[in-house]
Amino acid sequence: MNDACYASSVDKIFGAVGPYVCKYNATTGAREGFVRVASPLYGEIRICYHAANSTIYAATWNEPDQQYFALTWPERDVFPVSTALVAGAGLGLGTIYNTQPSYNGFRWIGSSGSYIYLAEGGVGFRPQRVNPTNIADTNAGTVSAGFAAQQCGMSPTQFVNPVSGFVSQFRYAPILFDLVGDWSSTISVAPYLPVAAEYCAQNGLFYMVCGDTNLLRINVLSPINFTALNLGPVEATANPCRIRYRTTDQKLYLPCMTANTVIVWDPASETGIAKTGFDSPCDVVFTASKAFAVQQSPISLKEII
Repeated sequence: MNDACYASSVDKIFGAVGPYVCKYNATTGAREGFVRVASPLYGEIRICYHAANSTIYAATWNEPDQQYFALTWPERDVFPVSTALVAGAGLGLGTIYNTQPSYNGFRWIGSSGSYIYLAEGGVGFRPQRVNPTNIADTNAGTVSAGFAAQQCGMSPTQFVNPVSGFVSQFRYAPILFDLVGDWSSTISVAPYLPVAAEYCAQNGLFYMVCGDTNLLRINVLSPINFTALNLGPVEATANPCRIRYRTTDQKLYLPCMTANTVIVWDPASETGIAKTGFDSPCDVVFTASKAFAVQQSPISLKEII
């Protein structure tokens, strides 16, 4: 599995496995069914749960070396999937946003309020805001180089305009976008290269992982500053590519794929614990009462205890 989300309306976990959306029991992690999203589909999908209409949305994505083969532009689209695993027709976004030869689908998808948010793959990066029930209600956002890391929820009191946002990564300067308009702010974190970020409501700071033992703690308010924390004492081979904040225990979860561990980081004490026994964990998904590691292995979900 390469992506997962929790659907609170039905208390189920949904995961992206190749071109399939799978449904899992939120208590045991056992798979209960699956549906193929688009055909033909040569690549991966990214998914999110859209609470506004209790629907899973799957965004298709192709690696750059596949972009000129087999897949038509309309196939690089976003597809609705009901919580009963019924896949619908594409929204037609592949045709709308095919504005450059390097376009190869959507690398990331998220949800907030009435909108879903998309990040194009290829050379360029643009945060797209789309109302899935009214495609005309869109916002192309700010054009910028890089790629989307993941969505980061922020407190409305943190900024005058943005309520939430996400971070893209381009060289040493992550870019923070809001989900309302075109506001953005560049944060220099040289010489570090972050690959994912998360907002921590416990202390009002951002944390970014770099795919190695560096964990960046960032204050995005003026004056912008950051501190590099060391994950080495917790896990010597730490290489997290995602980071998630869990509100119920106020901890950060960092899946380390090749180390087969999940680091649970306490932002209050800035210390962590390495949870072992996982098989290539690439992400973490939270239910109402549990945390699961999303694994790229035959067992897609394993509870973090």
